[in-house]
Amino acid sequence: LVDLALDCNFAKADATRQAEFAKLQSKAKSTSEQQAVTNYINSVNNAVSIRREAYDSARQTFRNSVSLAISARQSIVTEQFDNLQNTVTSATSIAQSACSSTSSGGQSVRPVLQSSLKTAQVTFQSERKNDTNINSQVKNLAEARTSAFTTADQTFRSAITTARQTLIQAFTKSGNASAVN
Repeated sequence: LVDLALDCNFAKADATRQAEFAKLQSKAKSTSEQQAVTNYINSVNNAVSIRREAYDSARQTFRNSVSLAISARQSIVTEQFDNLQNTVTSATSIAQSACSSTSSGGQSVRPVLQSSLKTAQVTFQSERKNDTNINSQVKNLAEARTSAFTTADQTFRSAITTARQTLIQAFTKSGNASAVN
C-alpha cells in the first residue's frame, strides 16, 4: 500500500519535473544554454534516481529487519511455551506414575506435583519477563531508516544545488540570466 502511494507520487513528481524541464528548454536560446539545460536535466534526473534508490534500499532493509526480528521473537516465544508444556507434561507423568505405584492415594505425590508446576510457572514467567522487547528493536530500525532518508535528502539537495548553480552560470555567461531566475 505504501509502495503504491509512493509510485503514484513519483509519477506525479516525474510529470511535473518533465513539464518544468520543457519550460526550461524553451528558454535556452544558444547552443551553450541548450547544453547547460541538457546537463541540468541529466543531473537532476540522476539525483532523483539516486535518492529514490537510497529510500527504496532503506525501506527494504527496514522491512526485512523487522520481519527477521518478528521471526526471532516468534521462535523464542514458541520455545518458551514448548519448554513450559514439556515441563508440565513431565511433571504430570511423574505424578501419575507415582500415584500408580504408591498405596497412600497420592497424598505424598500432590505436594511434589504442585512444587514442580510452580517451578515451571516461575521459570516461564522469568523467561518471558527477560525477553527483549521487539518494540525497542523496531524503534532502532526506524531510526536507522530515518537516518538513511536524511542522508539521501542531504545528498540530493547538494546535487540539485550544484546543478542549479552550473545552469545559472551558463545562462549568465550568455547574457540570459533572467531566463532561469
